[in-house]
Amino acid sequence: DYQRISTRLKASYQAKSWLKFGGNMSYVHSVTNDVATGFSTAFSIAPIYPLYLRDSNGNIMQDRNGKMYDFGDTSSGPLYRPYSPKLNSLNQGMMNYNRTSSNTFNGNGSMEINFLKDFKFSFNVGASIRESRNSSAENPYYGLSKQTNGWVGAEHWRRATLNLQQLLNYTHSWELHNVSLMLGHENYRSDYD
Repeated sequence: DYQRISTRLKASYQAKSWLKFGGNMSYVHSVTNDVATGFSTAFSIAPIYPLYLRDSNGNIMQDRNGKMYDFGDTSSGPLYRPYSPKLNSLNQGMMNYNRTSSNTFNGNGSMEINFLKDFKFSFNVGASIRESRNSSAENPYYGLSKQTNGWVGAEHWRRATLNLQQLLNYTHSWELHNVSLMLGHENYRSDYD
């Protein structure tokens, strides 16, 4: 289950013949409800390994909770699966919980000033903020977390970056010659909580 909302705004403005502004912003909000190992398990375990335990007649076995899942270890049945024992993607999808909500903002702005015929000063700023909240739980009855009686987890992080750039360009052409010089300065900051 995945939901996403995204927006973007881009604009430029020539205020004077020698002055130009530009900007570009985007925002994305997404919510994901999934089981982290569900698809990876389904695609990496050969289809010869069953999802359910079966009796000698090929019937799906049942216990008081309903159909019995094959976890590929000897605790759930007689067969041992050498790859990813204790995992059953169908059971994990029904019994476990994993939800992530994320927000991402990116913004860039620029200003250009042309002066004295051959000079151009540019100021560029870039900022981004990304934050994510995750809550997850694994059941205490089956699979990887059975031995630890399950678990519940929560995580929140935020990363912000800021980049400032100042450039001074000089370009001059005469006859068959061309000279270009650039002087620049850049600041970068990144914070992670």
